[in-house]
Amino acid sequence: MTVAVDLVGNPATLRFCLDALAPRGRLVVLTTFPGLATEVAPRELVARELAILGSRYASRWELGEAARLVAERRITPVVTEVVPLAEVGSLHAKLRGGRLLGRGAVVPAGAATRSPA
Repeated sequence: MTVAVDLVGNPATLRFCLDALAPRGRLVVLTTFPGLATEVAPRELVARELAILGSRYASRWELGEAARLVAERRITPVVTEVVPLAEVGSLHAKLRGGRLLGRGAVVPAGAATRSPA
């Protein structure tokens, strides 16, 4: 089963995540904005057996705790691909093809990149 996590919460990222899912995939939406709406065809959900789940994700305190644990090397995020924004298409192709293990990270143009640990 594939899972996509939408951390942005706008119609474009919702569509991007839905398109990345394999049959019987799950989309977890972790943020939204007041008054923002989008359309999803129920037929697509049924035909591909997709599920969309909402979650509050984490509080600021929980995010701070997670960052602290990473900084202290008590937990290690699994980031297997780091690509510049110009190469996001290759990362998306790996995701769609089921060839991305762990997480992929996209960095803006001009930002320093480093290999995943």
